Amino acid sequence: MPMRSFPEPPLSYSGLAARSTQDAEPSAAPYSGQGDHFPRAHLKARSRGTLVAFLLVLDLLAGCAVAQPESSVRAQAEKALQQAAETIEQARAQGALWTTSRDAQAEAVRAYEQSDFATAIRLANLAREQAQLGLAQRHYSPLRY
Repeated sequence: MPMRSFPEPPLSYSGLAARSTQDAEPSAAPYSGQGDHFPRAHLKARSRGTLVAFLLVLDLLAGCAVAQPESSVRAQAEKALQQAAETIEQARAQGALWTTSRDAQAEAVRAYEQSDFATAIRLANLAREQAQLGLAQRHYSPLRY
């Protein structure tokens, strides 16, 4: 079965609905893709492209937000490292420490020492979350086969 090719869309959108309803069969709805001069697939592709462009511009604008002062970010990193260390110590005391939390904490300390505070915050939060999951796992009932 040969592929149906669609004509190029008109340059002007005025009168498009009137032309498509006149050309289409009486039972066909406007913009149905049958007898249209402007196929539905083209509309979907065009709106998808517009959505992608909008999201890219939105992401660009979000990246241009005002940066926080370094001292504020450093303080946040210190607080995140402290909270992670406390949670990891609790997990270690209860025998629920996951190695992933210990590794993430070591990476966070290394990032902090290299003044990469954003990475230190992210990794410290990950380490704390992993330690909390280990603590929560202690309350699970043991599996019995």
